[in-house]
Amino acid sequence: MVIDSHEHIMFPARMQLDKMDEAGVDKAVLFGAVPLGMELEEAEKWIDTQITSNFLYGIGEFTPSSEQQIMQLETIFQALKNTRIYPVWVHTFHPVTMNGIKRLMSLCEKYPGIPVIFGHLGGSNWMDVIKFAKEHDDVYLDLSAAFASIATKMALAELPERCLYSSDAPYGEPYLYRQLIEFVSPDKRTAEMALGENIYRLLELH
Repeated sequence: MVIDSHEHIMFPARMQLDKMDEAGVDKAVLFGAVPLGMELEEAEKWIDTQITSNFLYGIGEFTPSSEQQIMQLETIFQALKNTRIYPVWVHTFHPVTMNGIKRLMSLCEKYPGIPVIFGHLGGSNWMDVIKFAKEHDDVYLDLSAAFASIATKMALAELPERCLYSSDAPYGEPYLYRQLIEFVSPDKRTAEMALGENIYRLLELH
């Protein structure tokens, strides 16, 4: 099964379905985010009522525009510890700086057991992100909007079991990102894992 692990809702819906069909995508993960800036109790209630009660599989995409907003993510991590563990997807390309990425890394270390997806592979800081992911089992790598094809190739070679095929559609094309993964993967098995198996396992889909 091929799963695009990062798309945004498109209108009309037919456009989204057509792009998926063109790329041979069976399922797509669509995002909606928990708001930042809430107190812990409020965040816990929001997750329970808006996510868990609706049988959703994650808490959406966070695009912090400042290091302060990255630190606000700590409340989300705390809330997940008290409610239910869901993957946390965080944008780590521009305007997030290396300092911001380091703050996110510190949250990963402070709250082990919570899966964190580094969106867009850290942008120009992809080497640092791959190195960190190799040392932390709960870190996953989103391959959309990769800084360069060599970044995707190295991520797949180093961490085939934690790379996630994603297009960021409509900002990226599902067909092209699938082709990129198939082209630069060291073998067919690696491509299969990245194109669906890894996110299937992470989200515990049935």
